[in-house]
Amino acid sequence: MIIQSGDEIVVENLVVLADSFHQLLDVLNVLAKDQVKITFLEEQLSNTTLLQLNLVETVALFSNLQTQLKSHATTFGLVAAKKAGKTIGRPKKSDENLRKAFAMYQSKAYSLMDIKNETGISKSTLYRYIDDVTKSSNEDEKHSKFE
Repeated sequence: MIIQSGDEIVVENLVVLADSFHQLLDVLNVLAKDQVKITFLEEQLSNTTLLQLNLVETVALFSNLQTQLKSHATTFGLVAAKKAGKTIGRPKKSDENLRKAFAMYQSKAYSLMDIKNETGISKSTLYRYIDDVTKSSNEDEKHSKFE
């Protein structure tokens, strides 16, 4: 496809067009030189209406663009890391430690601080595990009643 003077390009948003401010500036300069109109649907702007924005609107527009660019870069970085086999997020606690913490909790002989010191499992992780176990056993009971 060849773009000619007087053509119009319609783009969903500014982020689709460029990965950085420099890329956006380069694209806009080429389009202005070639007298091509570009419209950004989400921002309700075109390269002809950009000049009509006041300073506050312009700063808000570019602040939003910067946030979206960072978000996209982060998302693409996470996808690339996962494809490369990297584990994303905090490492999981070992199941053995969780079971030990749960058993200590159920025995009622240990304080939460004792459990944390012994197993390394925090109070919030222990409670989350207890909730998961409780939900799982409740679901098992429901399924066995209908079978």
